[in-house]
Amino acid sequence: MQVFKSLGALTLIFAVSVMLSCGDSETKTDVLPDNSPATDPGTDTETPCEKQCGDRVCGLDPVCQESCGTCETGYSCDADGRCQQDGCEKACGNRVCGPDPVCNQSCGTCEPHETCNNEGQCECVPDCGEHKCGKDPVCGTQDCGPCQAHETCNNEGQCECVPDCGEHKCGKDPVCGTQDCGPCKAHENCNSEGQCECVPDCGEHKCGKDPICGTQDCGPCGPEEVCKEGQCCTKNCAYRVCGPDPDCGESCGTCDAGTTCDSVGRCVPESVGTCVDGWCLIEAGTFDMGSPETEQYRDNDEGPVHSVTITRSFIIRETEMTQKEWKALFGNNNPSRYPGCGDNCPVEMVNWYEAVHYANTLSQLEHLESCYEISDCSGTFGAGQQTEDLYQCTVTFEGPDCTGYRLPTEAEWEYAARAGTTGPRYAEPPNSIGWCQPESPMNTNPCAGKAANAWGLYDMLGNVSEWV
Repeated sequence: MQVFKSLGALTLIFAVSVMLSCGDSETKTDVLPDNSPATDPGTDTETPCEKQCGDRVCGLDPVCQESCGTCETGYSCDADGRCQQDGCEKACGNRVCGPDPVCNQSCGTCEPHETCNNEGQCECVPDCGEHKCGKDPVCGTQDCGPCQAHETCNNEGQCECVPDCGEHKCGKDPVCGTQDCGPCKAHENCNSEGQCECVPDCGEHKCGKDPICGTQDCGPCGPEEVCKEGQCCTKNCAYRVCGPDPDCGESCGTCDAGTTCDSVGRCVPESVGTCVDGWCLIEAGTFDMGSPETEQYRDNDEGPVHSVTITRSFIIRETEMTQKEWKALFGNNNPSRYPGCGDNCPVEMVNWYEAVHYANTLSQLEHLESCYEISDCSGTFGAGQQTEDLYQCTVTFEGPDCTGYRLPTEAEWEYAARAGTTGPRYAEPPNSIGWCQPESPMNTNPCAGKAANAWGLYDMLGNVSEWV
């Protein structure tokens, strides 16, 4: 049925063309096609065609071939569905689109994305389409919209988030969540604010703060313990009265004014001539050792006079060792010939091996370095020099840098005894500094009974001799 309908329409249009070309009448009549739908009682009814004239005002629509209207007398319908004045000469001028102002005939058409304005010019019609920002992609003249403050418009007209870590040092940026703001160290974690936080780790530490962050307690120590480098330590001052204890580094005490703490925890004088707890400071220096040949009462082994430099300061006992101090270490094993002199009298008749044994014993008691290596001993210790059973050993001196107790060297003893003087005695008259006959018969006297020398030492001349 549709085929016959279309053929009928073509036939009528042809007939109209013939009539227009052959007739002599000035009156022109538009002939409308017979668009009455044909029906077939034996078939289903077709869906009606929807006419689409658009801007056509005459002629047939291009879809259903139905009339879009008729022109007035003196006008004919052109191919674009517009009524054109018969015999009118089109005058477009610089118009490129729309009807000319004289004949109302078309001056041209615009591109699909353009529209014809009143001046017959094609104007681009902006169309953002899928673009959300920037200029429209058709004309480039219309803003398609703004992006948010943290966004930028890409080439496709889409708003893209601009990552910004700001104050964040780790994790994803807080604006877009797409950019890494940086790594944390091995011992750190990234918190919710984008900051690296130290993760405490005590490891092997049992006390004090953790060694990684210093923020977490690793545990307490016992009541008698202190924490040293993460381990619980029992303070061990022993005989130290000042400075740090050697085990934990805790203070063993402080010294009084005028004294200072030495390397083994003893308070010693700060200046020469001042003695503390029976010990006197002797500073390093140079002196002439020995006596000249013209000196009265000199021995042959006291010369020649020669210059000696004491390179290190040392601490020396203010008095000779007393019988009381000897018995404090060895009980009543007293070798003295004159025990009846009393506890404050010097212990005498001690041989050299017994003297170094005493020094080592005192060092060991106070947890100091032993200055002598003693072996292969024989005889009876404490028998002194009055017996054939003389105590004697093989002895090796560890050197003057030893921090324990030792005997002074011969040079140290003479340097300390002279106390800066150059004569045969450090003071005059002799009996002001030592026990002399007939004032004192052949026996010992209590220590410090006479005047001290300039450096605070007693009985450096007189009473008994000293071992070096």
